[in-house]
Amino acid sequence: MILTHKQKEQFKDALKAAFYNYNLLEQMLYFKLGKNLDEFASSKALDTCVPELIRKADAENWLDELLRGAREQISGNVPLKKFEESLSSFNKLLVKGDINNFEAKIKEHQQFFDIDKWLNKLINIEKQVCKIEINNRIVGTGFLIAHDIVMTNYHVVKDVLIEKNPNISVRFDYKIQNDNVVNQGITYKLGDNWLIDHSQYSSADLQNDGSLPKEDELDYALLRITTKLTDRGFIEIPQANSNFNDNYLPERPLFIIQHPEGNPMKIAFDLSIGLNENQTRLKYKTYTEGGSSGSPCFNGNLDLIALHHCGIEFKYNGGVPINVIKNLLTDRNIKFE
Repeated sequence: MILTHKQKEQFKDALKAAFYNYNLLEQMLYFKLGKNLDEFASSKALDTCVPELIRKADAENWLDELLRGAREQISGNVPLKKFEESLSSFNKLLVKGDINNFEAKIKEHQQFFDIDKWLNKLINIEKQVCKIEINNRIVGTGFLIAHDIVMTNYHVVKDVLIEKNPNISVRFDYKIQNDNVVNQGITYKLGDNWLIDHSQYSSADLQNDGSLPKEDELDYALLRITTKLTDRGFIEIPQANSNFNDNYLPERPLFIIQHPEGNPMKIAFDLSIGLNENQTRLKYKTYTEGGSSGSPCFNGNLDLIALHHCGIEFKYNGGVPINVIKNLLTDRNIKFE
């Protein structure tokens, strides 16, 4: 059974309504399908484990068995019955050969991008991402959020926070050019009063016990450099609106521009997994390595959506949603241009 993104979302809602706690869902899966939910669910919270269950069933092609098992377990459940009826109506459209209708439904959550606009945006971002070096050691990645302010992770610079004049530099344009020659880039030092603001990481980030970070444990640091880099522009922190949280839904494209292991700038992309329970961390599959901490994460339109942070639960990569960081900066009355 193949489902559109919208149908997967509807299936998720129907399962959550039918099996209103983890134990009920676990029992259905075991007795009807012979599968162990604990093997692939990272949390017992339904907002987390139900999407993971659907992704697993989709990847291994047993969505139809999942629906059949759920209906058998709770045969009179209204949400499940309505979902099954909606699938029947959808399939009738396909039998009629209405290929245009089918195409629209399959792709309703996808996007098209204008190639020139997308590439120009990427070229601009390339000029705004930098490598963070301390005492000539590569420690992370950062990016401009104002002409003279770089955002990175707190854990990237925490060892030198007490120093008045730390030996920190940011290196821009460190990349491999078209002729395969490495451009060493240009470095800038930090200015006076270099630490504008920071938020520590959480002890929950170091554990695998289901605990959650607090809303002010966001692992960021804002660094002021000596020169206003007006010719580079900067990556804007977007205004949150009613549609912004769509960026954090599962199976959305997520790009990271980074300096993995201190290497010349790279781009990686994969899909998002979704937010944790208190929306302080975003999980995703996009690949990173040491040295990628502090990198900007983008949606398919190359809008900033998160600050790359670290691995989560030893299973995924994860970042801090940019809207959560923005809210804390606003609460602290941190302003910059």
